[in-house]
Amino acid sequence: MGNKKKIAIISNDMCMGGIEKSLVGLSKVLDYDHYQFDLYLNSTIGPLLQELDPRLNILELARYDARQCVAMQMGEGKIWSATVGIFERLLARSFAGDYERNAYHIARAMPKIEKEYDCTIAYYDRFDTVVTALCRFRAKKYVFWIHGMHDVRSDGLGYRERIYSRFHRAIFVSEATRDNFCKSIPSMRDRAKVIHNIVDVEQIREKGALPLEIHMKRVSLLTVGRLSHEKGQDMIPAVIRTLLDKGHDIYWYLIGDGGLAPQIREQARKYSVEDRTILLGMKNDPYPFIKNCDIYVQTSRLEGWCLTTQEAKILGKPVVTTALPVMKEQIVHGENGLIASDITPEALAEQIDHLLANSVLQRRIQENLASESFTKGFELSHLYEILENEI
Repeated sequence: MGNKKKIAIISNDMCMGGIEKSLVGLSKVLDYDHYQFDLYLNSTIGPLLQELDPRLNILELARYDARQCVAMQMGEGKIWSATVGIFERLLARSFAGDYERNAYHIARAMPKIEKEYDCTIAYYDRFDTVVTALCRFRAKKYVFWIHGMHDVRSDGLGYRERIYSRFHRAIFVSEATRDNFCKSIPSMRDRAKVIHNIVDVEQIREKGALPLEIHMKRVSLLTVGRLSHEKGQDMIPAVIRTLLDKGHDIYWYLIGDGGLAPQIREQARKYSVEDRTILLGMKNDPYPFIKNCDIYVQTSRLEGWCLTTQEAKILGKPVVTTALPVMKEQIVHGENGLIASDITPEALAEQIDHLLANSVLQRRIQENLASESFTKGFELSHLYEILENEI
């Protein structure tokens, strides 16, 4: 079809992460009959690159240093563009200590993408991606997509608001991320739309059935995610100690890598649970581990929309999670999972203990998960509404 609308999606790379996994899920359900989707990546690397739908046109977003920019533009006879680029580079240098302004002027110094689009979407929600979408792309409509809980510094708030206000629409992966963002930048609320991350249910179930590379001991708890303070895995050894003291013979497996690993090991030594705290490192396919665990636990202190809890639910696993606002959008307490009363080891241990001691509750949650629908048509309708509606 020659009259397809042209949509540019801008992200970072396809290494293992929540944003990247959500992009894979989205790519599988896009309407390629009526739209042409170009995905621009800062780097075309990562294990998830091969999982993107082959109909998605993948391009590397070229970056140039100042000398390359000027030489290229002068060679093409674009004297004015080269002059503007030099001026923007000087401005970027003058704002070297100001992340927002530096990122903005660097983006303005870069050559523009020649192709024009009906809509450009900044899918990766770092500010440098947002200004790249705005400054390097020509489009009738600009959209940014927020995946996490953003703490907007008060000293940079006014400048960020001026940049975000130039976008026609904002997409948030949960009501919690929308409310958090719009608390800082209320002018975006009328342009905000919530679209939950779309997951490839069939592929998750298919991968969950793959053979497990290790034997998981019973009773096994599992947490998947980058090892970082915001993900809260440092609380796990204290929870293990409490559960062991209550008579539960449990082992806790952690999938992911990150800077928190030494602290987790230190806490495991402190609570004498080294043999019960099993760090497996990064796994490209954590699904067989999720499928074979007894309980999936989300220990996060901060989440925008938690893909791993969604994946655990798809694989029929009871989920216990910390008391984050977004979890109320994913979990009905006592029906398809349990939400702790707080974000503490004590609160997590209390709910895990309750679940381990209650086989009737375990069965009810598993039965409810087996009948739960993980539809994606409703979410997509919101996206097409944004792409189709006039500004």
